[in-house]
Amino acid sequence: MAECKEIEVYKPPDLNTRLKEEKDMLERYFWPEKYPILHKNNEPCLEHEVKLKEDRNYKLRVYVNSKYPDELPDLVVCESPEPMPDGLDWSGSHDTHTLPPKCGFLRICHWHWAAWTRENMIYQ
Repeated sequence: MAECKEIEVYKPPDLNTRLKEEKDMLERYFWPEKYPILHKNNEPCLEHEVKLKEDRNYKLRVYVNSKYPDELPDLVVCESPEPMPDGLDWSGSHDTHTLPPKCGFLRICHWHWAAWTRENMIYQ
């Protein structure tokens, strides 16, 4: 009879553990104590304010659902200095690097979904 050998099987961390890792990494690279894990629209998320040219501040939100880190997280613009321009199709466009809205917010294409792996992290 063949002998059974115990093997180690990869077990992904639970979502809360991974979120803590992401939070710690963002704070290490960008700003300590500035990335609380929030819950908006019934999903955990992280937010960050970015300043662009002409002192225009935007708040970006990264939603991480239960399929994260196996699936690409959603990045949305949750606050902008002015309303988003009228006349543009925000339903998703290759030209504007946008995807259909999430929770009423403009969703930004920030990574190709097929290139995302569980080893990628939000700070990248």
